[in-house]
Amino acid sequence: MTSHLSNIILPTSNSIKEKLETAFKQGLELAPKNSLIPFSFLPHSIQEKVLTWALNYLFKVELESDDLDFLIGKWLKIVITDAKYHCYITITHSDANRQCQVTLIHNQDIDVTFEADSVSLLKLFGQTVDPDTLFFQRKLLITGDTELGLEIKNFLDDVDRESFPIIVRQLLLKYKILST
Repeated sequence: MTSHLSNIILPTSNSIKEKLETAFKQGLELAPKNSLIPFSFLPHSIQEKVLTWALNYLFKVELESDDLDFLIGKWLKIVITDAKYHCYITITHSDANRQCQVTLIHNQDIDVTFEADSVSLLKLFGQTVDPDTLFFQRKLLITGDTELGLEIKNFLDDVDRESFPIIVRQLLLKYKILST
C-alpha cells in the first residue's frame, strides 16, 4: 500500500516567511492611503482644523525661525493621487507670528502643485527617498511656479527631522524600518 501523502510538498519556513513579508509590505503600502479614507469623511471644517494644527505643531521651529517665509501669501496644493485627496496650504503672518493655514476649498490661483501617491509622499516626508528621485521617476509631479516648487522641494529635503515632535520622529522611524 503506497501512501499518497509522500507526494505532498509542504512549504518551507523560508517561503512562509517570504510570503508574510510580501503581504506585510503590501499592507504597509496601503496603510497611508487607507488612513485618509475615514478622515476624508469628516466635515471639511474639522479636516482643515486638524491639518492646520498638525502642520503648525510639526513645523513650529521652522515657522518661528522664518524658514517657511517663502510660502507667505503663496498657495501650495497637495494632491494625494491614490487617495483622491487634496488640500491647499499657505503661511500667514501677523506681527512676528507665522502660521500654517490649510483649506480644502480654494477658489483663487494656486502657485504650485505637488502631486504624488501616499507612499511616495510619506517616503519624501520621512526622507527615505530623495525628492529628485521621485521627480525623475515621475512619482512626484510639481507644476506651477518653478522657483517656489524648488524652494518647497528643497525645504522638505533639508528640514531637520530632529526638530519634529518625538512621536512624529518615532512614527517615521518605524515606517522606515518596516518598509525596508
